[in-house]
Amino acid sequence: MQYVIIGGGIAGTTAAEELRKGDATAEITMVDEEMHVCYSRVLLPHYIKGKVPREKVFMRTERWYMEQRVERFAGTMVTKIDTQNKCVVLHTGREISYDKLLLATGGQLNLASTDPKGVCYLQTLDDADGIMARLNEVKRLPQEQQRAVIIGGGFIALEFINIFAENNIATTVVMRGDGFWSRMLSAKAKRLLAEKAKKNGVMLLTGQAEAMPVGDSEVIGVQLNDGTILPAVMVGVGLGTHADKELFSEAGVEMKQGILTNSFLETNVPDVYAAGDATEFSHPILGRQLQIGNWLNAQMQGRTIAKTMLGVRTEYSLVSSYATHLFDLQIVFMGDTSPEFADEVQSEEVDGVSSLDLYLRNGKIVGAVMIGDLSKRALITKAIQTGSATL
Repeated sequence: MQYVIIGGGIAGTTAAEELRKGDATAEITMVDEEMHVCYSRVLLPHYIKGKVPREKVFMRTERWYMEQRVERFAGTMVTKIDTQNKCVVLHTGREISYDKLLLATGGQLNLASTDPKGVCYLQTLDDADGIMARLNEVKRLPQEQQRAVIIGGGFIALEFINIFAENNIATTVVMRGDGFWSRMLSAKAKRLLAEKAKKNGVMLLTGQAEAMPVGDSEVIGVQLNDGTILPAVMVGVGLGTHADKELFSEAGVEMKQGILTNSFLETNVPDVYAAGDATEFSHPILGRQLQIGNWLNAQMQGRTIAKTMLGVRTEYSLVSSYATHLFDLQIVFMGDTSPEFADEVQSEEVDGVSSLDLYLRNGKIVGAVMIGDLSKRALITKAIQTGSATL
C-alpha cells in the first residue's frame, strides 16, 4: 500500500505515525513545504518570549522519520494532484503514485496588501525567528520610537499583543470589525476584552477595513481608512488563513471555505482524505459542516483518518476546544461558536471580570466562549457532547 501525505504539520505527522503502527510494510511518503521537521506551533509564542528553548519546539527528529520509514520531501511543493492516475506532481517535476492520499496542508496565510521589512506574521518557526530578530532591532531604538501596530482582532492578534507587552513596546490594534472576534462574540464579551486591553495600555481602533502597512524598504507605520498613518517600526498581521482552493479544485476535490469531507474525513474523490485546518468536515454531534483551526483538532483528525485509511472506517466526533489569553485573562472557545448558525446566543457577564456566551441550535447547546471564569468548562463540554439544552 502506498500512502502519500501532503503536509508535515501535526495532522500529517500524527497520521503518518498511526499509519505505520497499523501497516508495517506500507510505503509512506510525506510532502512538506517546510524544511523543518514537525514542531509545535502552540509553543511558538513561548519560544519568542524566551520561555521555551528552540530545541524544545520540535516534536520530531530527522531520525524519527528514518525509524518510521517515512520518506519526507522537505521544502517541496505539490503543483498538481492527478486523481485519475492517482499521483501527485512535485514542483521538481517528480511524480509520486499513491493508493490513498491525505490532504493535510493546513491554512495559507491571508497577507497584508504590502510587505515592507518589519511586517510580521506568526504561523511558522521561520516567522517566529523573524519576529525575534526584529524585536532585537527595535529594542536598540530610543524608547519613544518603539511602537507597534497589530492588524487583526483574533487569536494571532492576541499573541502579538502579549509578545509586544512582554517587550514593553507601545501597541495599537486596528480591526476591521467592532472588537475582538467581532463576528463571533457577544457585545458583553467584546467589551470585557476591550477593557482588559485598554487597562494594559493597548490602544484599539475599530472599523479599519482598509488598514495597510506603509513604507518603502522598511515599515514606517500603518495607514488607516482616512489616510492617517500610525507610526510603527513593527507591524503584526493576524488576518486568518484560507485553504489552497486552486490546487484542490483542479483535482476535482469539492471545496467551500475548506476541503469538504463527510464525518469520516473522506472527500468526494475516492481514496482522497483530508485532516487539519483546511478541512471543512461534517460534525456528527454539532450537525453541520465545520472548519476548525486549532492544534488539538488537527492532531485528533490525523489520528482518526489514519484508522479509516487503514480500513477501519472511523467517524470523527471530537468536540474540540482552544484556549488563549489576553494578559492574565483566560479565554476558551468550545464547539461551534458561529452566531450565524445559532438560533440563540445566551450571554452573561459576572462582575465585569468574566463572561460566558452559550450558542444554541435546535434547543441544544452547540458551543461556548468563556472569558475569565473557566469553572464550567467540563460541564459545558458534557452538555455539547450529550446535546443538552441546559448546563
